Amino acid sequence: MMFDIVIIGSGIAGASFAYKVSKYAKTLLLDDKDGKSFPITTNLFPEHNRPFLEDVEYKNKSIFPCIHNKFNYMSKEHNGIIDSKDFGAPFGEICYLENLLKFLL
Repeated sequence: MMFDIVIIGSGIAGASFAYKVSKYAKTLLLDDKDGKSFPITTNLFPEHNRPFLEDVEYKNKSIFPCIHNKFNYMSKEHNGIIDSKDFGAPFGEICYLENLLKFLL
């Protein structure tokens, strides 16, 4: 079987891209889970990914249980918790990857 696009990795970026591009090209999304179901893992779904998944209901708490407001950040200038309130908007949503993939597939 031939595919136009093969995407390796079904994280937030891979799943988002596969969902969007599959409307236009024969797409294969690969992951290294050995055929087992995806464990319930959480990921950060960044705000800038929203335009790629316009069909997703972002108020669905089974996929997006809460807003991502804080994270631990380390750089040469900063080491500690960064709060999204300092930027005026949340960083994105916490996402249950398995539930998002089930919805998209």
